Parts: sequence; C-alpha cells; structure tokens
Amino acid sequence: MMLLELSIKDFAIIDELKLSLGPGMTVFTGETGAGKSIIINALDLLLGERAQTDLIRSGADEAVVEASFSLPSGGEAALAAREALGGAGIAVDDDMLIIKRIVQRAGRNRIYLNGAMATLQTLSAVTGPLIDLCGQSRHQSLIRVEEHIEVLDAYAGLNALRGEMANAYHGWSLVKSKLDATRRDIARAAEERELKEFQLKEIREAALTEGEDTELAAERERLRNFEKIVGTATAAEETLYSGEQSIVEKLGSIAGELKEIAALDERLRPTAEAVQSSLFELEEAAVFLRSFSTGEDFDPDKLAGVDDRLDLIAGLTRKYGCPLPDILKKEAELSADIERFDNFDDALLALGEEFEAAEACARKAAAALTKERCEAAKRFKADIEGELSGLGMEGSLFEVRITTNEEDSYTTLGADNVAFFIST
Repeated sequence: MMLLELSIKDFAIIDELKLSLGPGMTVFTGETGAGKSIIINALDLLLGERAQTDLIRSGADEAVVEASFSLPSGGEAALAAREALGGAGIAVDDDMLIIKRIVQRAGRNRIYLNGAMATLQTLSAVTGPLIDLCGQSRHQSLIRVEEHIEVLDAYAGLNALRGEMANAYHGWSLVKSKLDATRRDIARAAEERELKEFQLKEIREAALTEGEDTELAAERERLRNFEKIVGTATAAEETLYSGEQSIVEKLGSIAGELKEIAALDERLRPTAEAVQSSLFELEEAAVFLRSFSTGEDFDPDKLAGVDDRLDLIAGLTRKYGCPLPDILKKEAELSADIERFDNFDDALLALGEEFEAAEACARKAAAALTKERCEAAKRFKADIEGELSGLGMEGSLFEVRITTNEEDSYTTLGADNVAFFIST
C-alpha cells in the first residue's frame, strides 16, 4: 500500500500542485516558509481533520485535495481500509483508492471515496490505517489505543486467526441482525395484529364483490325512478295496444288492406309482409309492457337496502382511502400479514438455533485469539523491556493489558481490548 499521487488546488497559498510519488522514501526539503507544512495540512484533511474556510486560497471559492492510493488485497492497513470501505458500501476497483475532499467558502464540504459520497467518519476510518503522521506534537498511531491491538497481533502473527474471527463475526452478525429484526417484527405484530384482524373481519363481513358498487348505483337509480319507468311503460302499452285507436289496431287494418292488394300486385307483397311482421313485433312489445307494468311493485325496503349497502361501501372506501377493487386487494394483504404473524414463532425458533451455532463459532474464534494474545503479551513485554534496557532505560516497565468483552459483544477482531502502558 502506498500514496501514488497527491493533488492540491486553491489551498492556503498553493494555486495548483500535483505530486507523483514512487516507491521508497520521498523527502521534501526547504527553508522555513517554503510551504512544506501546507502539504502536511492537506494530508490532515484526508485524515478527517475538520475543515476551516481560512484554508481556501484568497480569491477562490473552494479548495480541493485529492489523493490516490494503491490498495492491495493483503496487508493489515489495506485490509482495514477495505473493511471500512465495505462497511460504507463503497467498492474497490483495480486495487485503487481515490479520495477527494472539497472545502467551500460557503460552508458546504464534500468527501468522495472512489467517486461515492462519504461522511467524515467513514473518511477517518478508511485513511486512519493508511497514513501515519509522526513528528513533534503530532498524533501518532502508537498513542491511539485502538491501534495497540494491531501492533500486538502483528507481533504475534495472528493473521490466520483474525481471518477466521472475521468470517465468524460476519456470520454471527448477519444472523443476529435477522434475529433482532424478527424480534422487532414480533413486537410490532403484537400491536398490529389486533388492528389487522379487526380490519380483516370488517372487510370480510362486508362480503364485497368486484363491480358491486357500480351495479348498486344503477339499481338505486332504477328504484328512485320507479314511478316514471312504470308510468311510461303503461302509457306506451295503451298507445300501442289496449287504448282506443291504438297503433296495433290501425296497423292491423293497414296490414289487412295491403295483403288484399298484394294479391293483385306482386310488387307489394314484400311491403305487406314487412308491415305484418312489424305488427307482430309491436304486439309482442305490448304484451311485454303490459306484463312489466302490472308485475312491478315498488319496494321501499329494497331501495333502503341498496342505499345502506352503498353507504357501507362508501364508508369503507373513505376509511381505507382506496376504491372498492383496492379494498378487495387489501383483504388478501391483511390475510397474508396475519398468516405471517402466525409463522413468526417458527421463524424465531429456527433463527435462535442458527444464532446459537453462529455464536458458538464466534466464541471459539474469539477465545483462540484471546489465548494467543495473552501468551504473546508476555513475550512482547519481555522484548520491549529488553529493548528499553538496551537503550539505557533500565528499570522501565511495559505492560500489555487485555480486557475481554462479555459474550454477545464481538467485532471482526474478536472480543478483546488491548492497551499498552509504560513507566520509564
């Protein structure tokens, strides 16, 4: 892993600067005021330092710092950076990491990691393992307690065990998330079930059918206009058939006369037959109208029932905020939700068993790491104190303190917290 290129624009007194770095050590030299510290300040922004608008070059609206790193698949720092990127859902392509930070005078600052927008917290998590600034009054990685576990594990050569722990953690964490989500669903279900069951009962008791509202609206209009319908049918029947000088009577006379002259002139036969056919149709129509008008009785209870049914449907559509077809769909959805609630217990039992297996795996991997770290801590103490003695610091004391979290509290590094203490 290495810094490949650093680009700075409109930052402090720098107009634009691009540095391409090669393998090995690169040294920047120059007298006081030459601008060496500005480059360090730019790197500070990549480490997640808070941005100040006074860093923007005079006359410019924004300052931009951009850097590219090689990010191989191996190595502690690269792996830590990859894990932080993965946690933020940011992909790593071609083993490259490109960081861009923009500081605007208007106060809107943006951070991009491989082209994706990121938070300051994510930036710090990614670049923390990649860059270490050492110097008088600078923060050094050795002072950051969270880095002590990395030093001890590197000393002990625990890469393989850490890999097993990371795999076990991810499996445990995934099942734990599912288990927690199911428990939350069950808690919500207890609150929702009663309401959903009431809604389902209400809709089912309504016994709604597709298109019922349209049919009922037409039936209501018919019943409301019953007198007009029957009156018109009665008058039509009388005009056609039963009244004085009815159409059927007149048409029958005409049909008889046409039949007589059609016997004298064949050209009139089709017309005479057409009039006779019309007479038959009018007689049938009159018979139907007489039957219709005498057989229909107005039923106010039926109209009231139709009105009540339409009021029920209107009330349900207002209550659920959707038309009748969607209420019928909602009935199926409510039924499926209640069935899902019934399956929660089985799902919780299955996830509980899966979680126990995943936790046992994580516990075993964490315990193996703890054991190796405790043994390595003794050797590390002896080695450090030996080195200090060789530097003329006899009597110095160095300790590695390892505390182990309670169960059900793991990370990709296991369950340990490591801290170095020294008395010189």
